[in-house]
Amino acid sequence: MTPFALHRCALQVADELVLRPDVLAVALTGSLARGDPDRGSDVDLWVIGARDDREHFRRRGVPVTLLWQRPHTALSAETRLLYEVADAWVLFDPRGILARVRAEAWARRSQTRRRIRAGTTGFIRLLVREALRVAPTAPGLAVAHLREAGRRVAALHVYDTRGWRVPKWRHFQRGLPPRALRALAALQALPRGDRALASVLATLVETWPAAGPSTAARTWPPPVPHPADFRRMLRVGRTEDALMVLRASLSALPVGAAHVPAWRLWRAAQGFPSPAVAPARVRAAARGLLTLVGALGAEPRLKSGHVLADVRTLSR
Repeated sequence: MTPFALHRCALQVADELVLRPDVLAVALTGSLARGDPDRGSDVDLWVIGARDDREHFRRRGVPVTLLWQRPHTALSAETRLLYEVADAWVLFDPRGILARVRAEAWARRSQTRRRIRAGTTGFIRLLVREALRVAPTAPGLAVAHLREAGRRVAALHVYDTRGWRVPKWRHFQRGLPPRALRALAALQALPRGDRALASVLATLVETWPAAGPSTAARTWPPPVPHPADFRRMLRVGRTEDALMVLRASLSALPVGAAHVPAWRLWRAAQGFPSPAVAPARVRAAARGLLTLVGALGAEPRLKSGHVLADVRTLSR
């Protein structure tokens, strides 16, 4: 899908929204607003109205996401932390609500940056601590935590240097030094070559609908991308993003007797062919994380909370 087609779709949906009495303001967000869409991008619209909700649908094959927020929610500190308010393109704002939101975000930009850095660093600390806790009994889960910690370390670097808050693989390719990008790819255990990666993902995506228990279970499917979205990522060449999203989606599932097929799929997505993962893989993942941290010069940021000490313990 070309950027022109995406913009046309966004404007068509926005034109319909502004005619509704419950819509107070509309803005374009995401990659279209930042100016870096690719063939796999979707349309993200921020709608100020009478509810807090998220709505997903397709318009002529284009995935569209509407983030609904009430005015006081849009003005909250949480919105400034979670969303790229400054990059939004305001399309409809007769009452000046979004203008106030953007002015507030600009006035508090330094505070917001500090909180994002502190929150990301704290989450990395939790991931490493949990990896250390579960390594003796669930080494596969420990490796998954270390991989996610590495992705967060790389994302924090990209945020600090480029301002991209939720980077995709193409942002890592553009925003990371070559040595750090190689370390991240190795830590994520991405199969070598696009064909190999696409083959792994195609198998996983086809198995995805069968991973849940009963269709009557209210907890299934979880709030994760639909298989069609994974297929679209594969079709447009966003294979690395698809694998990382699939892993994160499956990691959010509750693991129990009813989710045995999902548990098997999770192991396959992580690259673990059997339930037992050798402790050597935990050590390798910890060393990979240390290599990534060193390549980014992130040691000073991670010294607090014994993060590096815990990773070194796992690497031995």
